[in-house]
Amino acid sequence: MLKLKPTCPVDYRMCNQPVTVYRFKDGQYIRTVHERAFFDFKKTVSVDKSGSREATSFLLVIRRHADGLSER
Repeated sequence: MLKLKPTCPVDYRMCNQPVTVYRFKDGQYIRTVHERAFFDFKKTVSVDKSGSREATSFLLVIRRHADGLSER
């Protein structure tokens, strides 16, 4: 029987960008800076006979510490 060592299913090597996240809580904006994150922004334009349409999307991956707390 083959035994494999359990590993993390996610590869965080690309999480090397600082990202600032703003969220609204209790009537004020809270700013959190994550030093080890991955941010990818994509803009797509499609053209058909009725005109053109734009769509934007993003992927944000924030790495968490082993103790379960995110970076501050």
